[in-house]
Amino acid sequence: MLLAAGIAYPGEVITGPESDHFALRGNKVEQVLNDPETPGVARAFLRELADGFKDVSTRKAIWEYDEEINGLRSYIDDPNSPHRIWAIGRLLKYADMKDVQRLLTVEDIAAALPQIDLPEKKRELFEKALPVWQHAG
Repeated sequence: MLLAAGIAYPGEVITGPESDHFALRGNKVEQVLNDPETPGVARAFLRELADGFKDVSTRKAIWEYDEEINGLRSYIDDPNSPHRIWAIGRLLKYADMKDVQRLLTVEDIAAALPQIDLPEKKRELFEKALPVWQHAG
């Protein structure tokens, strides 16, 4: 089932990427959280809820392409693919570490990392992990 095909919820139909839906919900919770009229006792719950929506949105983003993981894998395996760096970048940015290690080689990461725009913390994580992985190789 393609996520873009739409998912029915009671009283509404959501179309498009599921990650967009969760991001929108997270933004709405953030608005309530930032409202000075929101009671203090609700803030911890709302923070947890907003963070949960953000986490789910981020994790779902990588899998929301019409191509199955094999399509992404074919980009990675083809050194001449114009989509190779994009595919590796999507994995490094959004996938769990276990999926990164399962789908990419140390060489893939080392070659692509300088060309990929990553959040600073993610970049630092991979820059520190690469020498360890290369040594263990």
